[in-house]
Amino acid sequence: WREEQIEQFTYLITSGEEKRQWILNDYEFKDPCSKHWPEELRTRIRQFEESANALVKEMYRRRGWIHSSDHQQYARDASEDSDSDDDDF
Repeated sequence: WREEQIEQFTYLITSGEEKRQWILNDYEFKDPCSKHWPEELRTRIRQFEESANALVKEMYRRRGWIHSSDHQQYARDASEDSDSDDDDF
């Protein structure tokens, strides 16, 4: 998996749930999952995102790639290095 695939998957699940609810309401069907499902779905998606992102981050680390969550840290480190180089002049 790649980072953007996790985002795409969670977007599709979330939008699919919204469309499911819309269709049920539009056709005036009773939603059998209305009580606890939306909360359960949000909890499961959050847990999935955390686990999947941790897995992808580890996979990226093993391959020597940079995960997007590390970009800010690398940019900050690079700017600090360039700032310290300016003191030499």
